[in-house]
Amino acid sequence: MKFYLIVFICKKNDYLNGIKPQLADITYSWCNGANFAEICKMTDVFEGSIIRCMRRLDEMLKQLVDASKTIGNIVNLLFWIKN
Repeated sequence: MKFYLIVFICKKNDYLNGIKPQLADITYSWCNGANFAEICKMTDVFEGSIIRCMRRLDEMLKQLVDASKTIGNIVNLLFWIKN
């Protein structure tokens, strides 16, 4: 049991250390209608990294919608379709 706990803590720390919140502001601006040139001026992150981040987010949101359909969670599905 101790081994599993250590592995969980290590993986959790790796996950938390991998989060890059500096892209959250960029994503928020994009969702509020900022164009790509404005977003690029907000950060020193490479343009390709911004695009990759947005594509991964889009794919994750599509998977959430598909998961909601699969499990039959209508409330969650309606939330994702609405927004």
